[in-house]
Amino acid sequence: MLKNQRDFVTGLLFAGFGAAFAWAASLHEIGWPPQMGPGFFPLVLATLLILLGGWLVFKALTLESESGGPLGAPAWRALAGVLLPIVLLGLWAWARTGG
Repeated sequence: MLKNQRDFVTGLLFAGFGAAFAWAASLHEIGWPPQMGPGFFPLVLATLLILLGGWLVFKALTLESESGGPLGAPAWRALAGVLLPIVLLGLWAWARTGG
């Protein structure tokens, strides 16, 4: 039974982003600690992110919290305020390079 919806969703997001970054890091040479490749450090960070996400999901399924009520509606205006400038800057940079 789900006891903390916020931690559960956050844990899934962390684990998902960690898995995506681990996959991206695996496209580079990994190497070993004495001879690290360019994918070693991103893979270690992605693994830590996956572990953190797993811990949050476990916590959400086992520990009850007062602040773990249902999630409200997304803050679309704030999300657009953050993402829109990033997308516009990317399109502007792409157009300037002859994209």
